[in-house]
Order: sequence, then structure tokens, then C-alpha cells
Amino acid sequence: MSLKNLNFGYLSKIEVVYLIAHLICLFLQFNVAAKILILLLFVHSVLAISKNNIVPTFLLLILGSYQSGFVNIYTFEILGLNLSYLSLIFLFLFLFRNIKLMKIHVVILLPFLGLFSYAAIAGFFFNYSIGWYLNELGMFSIFFLVIIAVLGLNEFNSTSLLKLVFNYVVYFYPILTIFSILIADTDYNVYFDEFEKFYYVAIIPCMFVKFPKKFLIILLSITAFILKAKYTYTSSLNVLLLLSSGALLFVFSKIKFSTKLFAILIFSASSFIVYDYSSVVTKFKINQAIHSVGEVIGGNISAIPKSPRVRVVEFLLSFKNLEDTGYPFILIGKGFGSYIDDSKDNWFNKYNIKLNPIDDYSQEEINRKKYKKGHGTLPYMPIKMGVFGLLYLFIISILIFSLIKWESMTWFAISAPLYILTTFSFGLKSYICSGIFIGLTLFFMHYVKKKGTIIGN
Repeated sequence: MSLKNLNFGYLSKIEVVYLIAHLICLFLQFNVAAKILILLLFVHSVLAISKNNIVPTFLLLILGSYQSGFVNIYTFEILGLNLSYLSLIFLFLFLFRNIKLMKIHVVILLPFLGLFSYAAIAGFFFNYSIGWYLNELGMFSIFFLVIIAVLGLNEFNSTSLLKLVFNYVVYFYPILTIFSILIADTDYNVYFDEFEKFYYVAIIPCMFVKFPKKFLIILLSITAFILKAKYTYTSSLNVLLLLSSGALLFVFSKIKFSTKLFAILIFSASSFIVYDYSSVVTKFKINQAIHSVGEVIGGNISAIPKSPRVRVVEFLLSFKNLEDTGYPFILIGKGFGSYIDDSKDNWFNKYNIKLNPIDDYSQEEINRKKYKKGHGTLPYMPIKMGVFGLLYLFIISILIFSLIKWESMTWFAISAPLYILTTFSFGLKSYICSGIFIGLTLFFMHYVKKKGTIIGN
């Protein structure tokens, strides 16, 4: 397997085995048998690492990203230590031996390392609590180390990881979603874990990749959409991400115009079907997404529906906090552990937002009017790393988007930047997955420069 001859859409035996194991765990939820099964997979993945095979470890990390309502690598602990951290430790120890940073990697990563060092120091003075400071220090450290670790992959493993990400979108997520809904007897599986959003930014671009049995895969995703819309609901942000990825694909890809028009017809017909089967909540969320765009463009913040309004206020209040602290902080932020402070300005009250501990923040944060982090990249990064932090993520996203010049990478070039610019901050999974995307991009840039060739077709 090489980057010169990319063939997407094929499931390996190990992927099928790990997928079935996670389906069993979904059925068992937090049963002892599920814990034994995940523990066996973990041991297998560690042994595979020793044989230069990183696929099982990344399978655990990506399949476990589906949701937190069952035993997986993110929800299982051994002696108080989360299994995902142990997997990352073994992965880092193995891959760091093979790292050969090129000049281009140093140039790209050095600014972030500078911001990271500053944020680690500043956080001592502006943190919500020492515990929250250590939490964010750990998350950003993992994010950076994952990028470095992916740069230590060889061509075979990097290709395998790229295909694994693709397979999550076209196979794993739809199958896991359908299975979850079929076995559910409660509302436990209203799944809004952070990596879910990658499916919404990637599914349309992935459908334009050449792979076998595409028609059946399209039906699989439509089925997952219908069941999810009918029996749970889809967030308004996911609807916007889906439409945004489709728009970017239509404008920037090299796909034939006639193919794009045909795709629009298919998508429109599918959308009407999904909407017709949708629950009242899903229909509300779809209408909310459409309404929000118009109000944001018009600048009428108070008229924006609550969920997106919270994000807009977080973004504006972050810069108000930084401005009050002093001009340099607008550029560099207040570091790890810092928080959005509404105790003086009362902007949430000003914009008629009644916060609650279920959907918004913890009760402690609401009582103190000090909020640990914003909901998404744009409301999150300013208070941590200022304008420079946001600018850095935008530049990285542009680098990823530049991969669109290779047709076989169009799906990745569109979906990865959208995910990073909207979901970075939500939790460990988003830090890991964002690190994977950036690491793969830097690897591809080095590959092209070294081999003097193109990626895929």
C-alpha cells in the first residue's frame, strides 16, 4: 500500500474484527464481558505496535470516538488510568524512535511550540483552577505529541491511517449509528460526542471518492440519517457543517460540473426524505440552523437561537476579557486553564441567555459566571492563545486544504479543516483526531517533496 496508489473503501480483516467487537460492546454497554473484550483488544494492539503495526491502536482510538455510552478505550480505566492514555504512551514510545523532522516541519510547528510555552506559563496566573490548568496542559500536550508521532509513521502505516479515517466515515459511523438505534431501549444513545461532527463534514466529499459498492454505501448512510433524524435528533451545527462541506466541494473540487449537478439532485431528494421522516426536534434543529445563518449575517445576536447564540457571545466576551486585561493579551491570550469571565459584563443576561447545567456549563461555572471553555474552536481559542492561536489554526487549515489539488485527497482536504475550525476544544477525542489530521498533512507534504511525485490519482 502506498500514497501513489490510493484505493479507498476496502475493509481489512482486522477492521472488521474490531468493528464487530465494538458492536458487541455497544450491545453489552458496561457489562463485565465488554470490559474483558476491550482489554483483549488493547493487549492485541500493544503487541501489534511491537511488530510495527499501528492500525489496531488507531482503530481503538477512532472506533472509541463514536460515543461514550459503552465500554471502549476512552471509558475503561485500569487502576484509575484511562486506557486511551496507556495506548497513547505505547504509541508515542514506539513512533518517537522513527521521527525525522524536516525543515518544513520545524518551520510549521515552531510557532505553536512558542504559543504552547507561553500558555503554560501564563496559565499559572489566569487559571480557573489548578486542576483545569493541568487538564488543558495535558490536552494540548497530547495534541502536539500526536502530530509528532504521526510524523514518525512509515508510508504503509500513514496510508493505513488515512484509509482508516475514510472507513470510519463510510462504514463505521453509519453501522454503529444504525445498530445503536436498533438496540436502544432508552435515550442513552443521543450521541453527541465530539468526533461525530467529522462524519457530517466528510460524508458528502467521501461519496465522490472512487470505491466499490458505492450505491450500497450511500443507502447505508441515508438509512443512518433517517433513523437518527427520526429517533434522536441532529444538531443545527451538524446541519451547517454538512451544507458547508458540500458547498466547498462544489466550488473548489475538480469534479465534473455535470456530476456536481447530479449530486445536488440526489442530495436534495435525500434531504426531503430525511426531513419527512424526522422527529419534531430534528425539524426544529434544521430550521434553527437556517434561521441562525441569516441572523448572524444581519448582526442581530438576540434573535439567534440559543445554542448558536451562546457560541457567539462566548467569542465576543473572550475578546472583551482580553481587551480588559491589556492589549498584548488580545494577541496571545491568557494561557491554559484560563476562562471566559462574565461576572462584570453580564453579557449572557444582556442577550437573554438562560444558562443551564445540562446543555451549557457546570452549575459551579454558572454560579461563578466564569466559564472554562467555549463551545467550539472560535469561542475557545481566543481566551487561551489569542489572535495568534486562532491565526495559527487557520494557517494550518489552509495547508490541509491545499491537498485538494490531488483528486484522491479532496475529501480529506475539505473535511479536516472544517472539523479543526469548529470542534477543536470539545475533549480528548478532538485533540487526538485534530493531531492526526495535522500530522498526516505534514507527512504528505514531506512525502511529495521527497518523492517528487503526486499523491494518488
